Formats: sequence, structure tokens, C-alpha cells
Amino acid sequence: MSSRRRRLQALLYALPVLAVAVVGIAVLGPGADRPYRAARVYAGPTQGVESLPMHVVVVDRIGEVEVGVAGHEVDVSLRVGADKVLHKRVTTDARGHAWPTFALPKHAGALKVSVQDGGRDIGSARVDLSRSAWLAKARGRGGFLKGKRAGTLRVDVSPARGVLAVPFPDHLVVQVSEASRAVAGARVTLSKEDGGSQKPVTTDAHGRAQLPYLALEHALSVKVVATAEEGRSGWFWGALPVVPGALDARLTEAGIRLESAILRDVAYVALLTQAGRLDHAAITLEPDGRGGAVGLWKIKPPKEQRSWCMVSSESDFNAPATVGWPMYVPSAPALADTFAVPDVELLDGAPARYLVQKGRRLRARYFAGAFVIAAALLALGLMALDSRLASRDLLRHLAAAGASDEELAQLTSKSLWPFIVLIALASVLLGFALLALLILAQGM
Repeated sequence: MSSRRRRLQALLYALPVLAVAVVGIAVLGPGADRPYRAARVYAGPTQGVESLPMHVVVVDRIGEVEVGVAGHEVDVSLRVGADKVLHKRVTTDARGHAWPTFALPKHAGALKVSVQDGGRDIGSARVDLSRSAWLAKARGRGGFLKGKRAGTLRVDVSPARGVLAVPFPDHLVVQVSEASRAVAGARVTLSKEDGGSQKPVTTDAHGRAQLPYLALEHALSVKVVATAEEGRSGWFWGALPVVPGALDARLTEAGIRLESAILRDVAYVALLTQAGRLDHAAITLEPDGRGGAVGLWKIKPPKEQRSWCMVSSESDFNAPATVGWPMYVPSAPALADTFAVPDVELLDGAPARYLVQKGRRLRARYFAGAFVIAAALLALGLMALDSRLASRDLLRHLAAAGASDEELAQLTSKSLWPFIVLIALASVLLGFALLALLILAQGM
């Protein structure tokens, strides 16, 4: 056997091993499912506001599992109009959240929001959220409760802050009236479910009284009895609105005090009015020694307008236990109410990043398939070439053995050039497929 044939056969043996190795690297490397980084941005209305607090979440996601990227710098930018770009570099917290606030020019119009990680776009979208569209997701509770009433006096009851939460002390507002007129000086008593009663209180000039109340269960009813001069009386009986799992928020001189009935690490808060969101943050909570947790948000709500502190255990404020507690004291006859608006998602970079990831995987697998096809073609060409070279070796032996010219002519009529061309084309295809796979691997 000639040295050329030995080299050809060595290459033939090596090709299947090489093909398996390249396919394995392609499938487990650029063709494998890998985490991809994406950003989501939440905010309130973008139209008609001069300040836009934004909630940015950066995650690494694979399949249906995602993890926040902690302590990572990303660039958040807003394009206002054709030529104005607002930019901020923010660092995510331990959960992958960041809370930048942008000052917007008046009549900013539609905005282009983008988040970049090291120059790579991980989320971008054009946003234009009106106040009415934002308010369409609002939810709130408040006002006098529905229930049973009897007597000559009308008794109306409402939680002082719109709703109650376990186990935080609060008050019930009681309104006593007769023929639509407030009754001052009426004695109001709260009857407990166990048969006892609280110390009575007296209504003021507006017919109002406040009774202290501590909700310890989620399903509660109350009976309130009012008596006035000349034996006039009336009572109210009805269920109280209690929000299970709600966190508490109260205005103090130092800021807004947050309290959880159970141990939690963080509370998500937002200060808002009916015109939009003023600020938001993630506040660290500390154990209170009683099985709960407390924290302080050092912020002062505006005094010139009604505002609410929305507090939740979920960063998007979309949990059923989310409550927007009033940060104002209403003047009679008004009542305080709750007001909360879940986060509105302005952009979600995950779908686009998933398509990029999916496209990379498919390209890697296509190129791996092209490599296998090229390797198969090259193997066929090498096998055919080896066969022709073996024939030529045989001719030399036959010629040395004295074979006739006609017999030799029949054996030498087939040319080697078609197989050489096939080998060359297969080698080029093999090289391009391998180069493409290397480029994909570099871009991972």
C-alpha cells in the first residue's frame, strides 16, 4: 500500500470521530439551552408627568426559571422626542431590582425606553401610558359599609382608613344621623362577638365618633349601637373589610413606618396620588421581637394633595394583599379610602432575548448538520479516491505481470478529477461550517 493511501485511510478513520466531536461540542456549546439576560421596566403614567419613577428588574432566565441579577450595573435610557436622551447607570440590589427616577420635560409625549448591559440591549420598547389607562387598573376601598340597620337613629360604620388588616390596631368611624341630620352627643357602643362591649364614646358636632378596633381574624362582623336623648336609638350590624396578609403603613414624624405581621426581609412601597406615582423603593425590614418585622421609609408625603402609600410583599404590587394606605386625614364629612395601582409593565425584554437565544441554538444545530453532511461527502470522496488509487496500484502490478494493453486501457478509463473536485468542495463546506460554529461559540 502506498503512503498516499495510508494517509487517505487515516483521514477516513478520523472523519467520523471528528464529526461526532464537532456535533457534541455544537449541541453542548452554542446549541445548548443557556441562561439569557433580560430586563423588565415598570412605572406609572408617562404622559403629563414631570417625574417618572421607574422600577427596573434584571434577570437571568432559562426555560421557565429566572433569577434576579444582584449587584450588577446596567444603563437605563429614555429617548424623548427625536434628539433628547436621558441616561442613568444603576446598580441592582440583592434581588435584581433598581429604582431610577427621571425628570421629564413638559409635554414629553411618547418615550423610547431601553436597558443595556455592557452595550448589549436586554430590553427596549416605545411607551406612551396615559393617566386614564393607568387609573383603569386602580383599586380601592372605603366609605360606609353595607349592613343591617334598625331604630330611629341611622348608624353608619366605616374603617377609619378604608380597610382593616390583622393584627394592626385601628379605628372605626361611626356616623349617627336622624332624618339626614347629624346627631351630636349620642353615645356609641361597640358590641363584641363574645357578648362584651367597649367603653362608649360620644359623637361630635358632625355626628361622628371613632371607636378603637383591633382585627384579629379575617372574617369579622360588628354591631354598633347608638343612643341619644329621649330614648332614641339605632344600631348597625355588618361585616368588616379585612385584607388578609396586608402589610401596614402609617405616617410618623420620621417618615412612613412599615410593619408586617410575620417575618419578612423587604417591603415594596410606592407613594402615589391620583395623578401618578411620586416615588417608590424597596425597604429592608427588621425583626420586631414579636414574630413580625418593621421598617421605615424616610419620605414625606405632600401636604397639598391626597396621597397614599402602597405597600406589598410583591415588587409589582399585584398581590391581593397589596394596600394603598391613606397618608392624609380627611375633613368631615369625607372619609379616608385606600388607593392602589399595580405596576404597569412598560417593557419586557425576555421574549426578544429568548428569540435571540433560540436563533443562536438553531443556527448552531444547522451548522452542525452542515458539518456532518460535509464530512459524509468528504468521506465518500475519499473512499472513491482510495478505490481509484487502489485500482492504479493494481494496474502497475498487472503491467508488471505482462497484461495486454486492451485490458489495461479498460481499467484506466475512469478519471480521478470528479472525486478530487468533490473532496475539495466538501472540505470547503466543512471549513465554513466549523468556522460558523466557532463564531457562534465566541458570541455566547
